[in-house]
Amino acid sequence: MADEVDSKDSKEVKTSTEESSDDKPQTKLSRFVSKSKEDLSTFSSKTYSKLEPIILPLKNKYVRYTLSAILFGLVVTLYVLYETYPEAENKALRATLVPIGLVLATILVFYITWDDPFFKKYRSPGIYVVVLTTIFYIFIFTDISELLFSTTLAKWLTRSTGVITSSIVMAFGVNLLDVSWVPFYTYTQLAGVNRTTFFLSSPFELRNLIDTKWMIRIIFSNAPSGQGSLYVDAACSGIHSLTVFAAVFLLMLFEARKRLQWNYKTILVTLLGIIGTYIMNLIRIMIIISLYYYQGGSIAGPVHNYLGYVILIIWLPIFWMYILPLAETKEVKQERKQRKIAKKEERKKKKSSQNIDES
Repeated sequence: MADEVDSKDSKEVKTSTEESSDDKPQTKLSRFVSKSKEDLSTFSSKTYSKLEPIILPLKNKYVRYTLSAILFGLVVTLYVLYETYPEAENKALRATLVPIGLVLATILVFYITWDDPFFKKYRSPGIYVVVLTTIFYIFIFTDISELLFSTTLAKWLTRSTGVITSSIVMAFGVNLLDVSWVPFYTYTQLAGVNRTTFFLSSPFELRNLIDTKWMIRIIFSNAPSGQGSLYVDAACSGIHSLTVFAAVFLLMLFEARKRLQWNYKTILVTLLGIIGTYIMNLIRIMIIISLYYYQGGSIAGPVHNYLGYVILIIWLPIFWMYILPLAETKEVKQERKQRKIAKKEERKKKKSSQNIDES
């Protein structure tokens, strides 16, 4: 009798669950999504079982580190080739080098962080560096850069960057004869004007055909390198770095939105990010001015090409890993502390067990 009662109860429970499930009828979209998830999981499991003989050796730590080092070398080589080839003569070739490097860099980021206890924490910064490079690529090979350089903010940043950096390098022994805000005229628009139109044009019309770019001109006094002067233009102002940082920072906020306190701390972190990015550019310009003064263009020229990007990809992970967490909630910070304590305890246990085994 007890068995019959239990079976009746179980039947009643089943019917009740079926009724409750019927209360929430699935739509075509929900059925399609659930079916797609099942098909995807089945396909991934079958694929993994077939590729397991290849995947397992690739997961080996030493194999992974070796192949990642090769990928990193290829990415650096492509970047060096990109900066080495003249822009005017090899524009098409330079345009193809960046996408290839971005694909290799993306593979590198996911592969080096694949179930790795040390590199796993660098996955997000690595992805953001790839995103940063992609945005730079879009800026350089489109007209966005020229639009940025023509803004009032770019002009203000150009002037402030030139004045601040020249004042600081003077304090450290660089002798400057003059620092002035001067116009620089370009005549690219005149190339499409025929002679008749040129001579019949009024001075006002000709002025509209001439592009005027304002720059900071820095004149050296008895530079050891023999360098006479250099210019700080909008490309050196930091407008590129700040715009790219703003775009990447929005992605960071979206990813970390559940971990952050949306109050004054987030505003403070935003200001620190903007100020820090501008300071990184100031450091770059100061290094370049000093190199032009002491060593000349043979050394300062290549450093000028590489330094801006290198400093930015160093600064971005620092911001993500050490500055953005300042705005995290107390719960997230406590969880991180607990994980660190747990890791320390595990290390102590391993060391103590090793000492026992050795004794």
